[in-house]
Amino acid sequence: PQVERLFPSEGRPPGAYLHAAQRVASFVRHHLWDPAAGGGAGRLRRSFCKGPSAVQGFADDYSALISGLLDLYECGGGREWLEWAMQLQAVQDQLFWDSHSGGYFSTADPASADADPSIRIRIKDDYDGAEPTASSVAAINLLRLAGMVPERPSPSSYGNAGGAFEVPSMSYDEAAQRTLASFAARLTQSPLAVPYMCCAAHMLSKRPARQVIVAGPAGAPDTSALLDAVHASYCPDKVVLVLDPTNPGEMEFWRAHNPPAHAMVASHFAKSQQPREGKWRPRRVTSSW
Repeated sequence: PQVERLFPSEGRPPGAYLHAAQRVASFVRHHLWDPAAGGGAGRLRRSFCKGPSAVQGFADDYSALISGLLDLYECGGGREWLEWAMQLQAVQDQLFWDSHSGGYFSTADPASADADPSIRIRIKDDYDGAEPTASSVAAINLLRLAGMVPERPSPSSYGNAGGAFEVPSMSYDEAAQRTLASFAARLTQSPLAVPYMCCAAHMLSKRPARQVIVAGPAGAPDTSALLDAVHASYCPDKVVLVLDPTNPGEMEFWRAHNPPAHAMVASHFAKSQQPREGKWRPRRVTSSW
C-alpha cells in the first residue's frame, strides 16, 4: 500500500501538521493536566506511559509546553491554546519562580505541598545543552506573552482557580528582565553555555516586539494564506496575533487583554462592511500590520 508522505519537502499539506499539533495539545491537556490539583490552580504531570505518571511536571516541562502552545496559537491553532499557555505560565511562576534572584528553579519549593520528598536540593539549571534550561525557554515565553498580552491577567481570569494562585506581582516583561538579570554573569562569561538564553537577550534588546495581526475567520483560505506569508521568513523578534472579527467572544477577549489590537481590527472590520460605490459588499477581513 502507498505510504503517506510525512515531511513538507515530500508534499505533506501544512494543515496536516497543524491538525496533528492540535491533537497533541488536546492529548496533553486531557491526560497530563489536572485542573483540580493545586487547590484548583491546576498541575502538569511529567510523562505518560499507559497512563499519566505520578511525578509532577518540572519547570522545564512547563516552559516547553508553553512555548509549543504559543507556536500553535501563532499558526492559527486557536485562542484556547494561548489562554492555556497564560494559565500554565501563572502556575509555573507559582511553583518555580525565584523571588529573590529571578529565574526558575527546576523543582517546587521543598516546603510546599508540591515538593517531591526524594529531591533534597533545589537548583537552577544554567546550561543549555540538548534541552535548553527552563529559565532560558521561559524568558522567551515571557517576552512573547508581553508582546501579545501587555498586562498580566489577574488570577481571577482563570475562573474558580483564581483564589489558588499566588503569582509574582510583575508584568511578563519585568519577569523576563529579572530572569535574564539573574543569569547576567553566565551570559557575559560563558555565552556559549547558554545559547538559548542569548536568544532571549537578543529578543529583549529588540523590544517592543514586532506585532503582526492577522484578522479573519479561522481556517479560511485567505486567513491561512496570510499566516503562511507571515511565517515564511525567519523573524525571531515578532509575535503574531490571530483574531476573528466575526467572533464576538474572540473580540471581547482581545478588548480585555490587548485594547489597541482590538481597536485596530474592529475599526478595519467595520470599514470593510460599509457600502462601496453605492452597493453593500460584505467582505472578509484578513489583514496584517
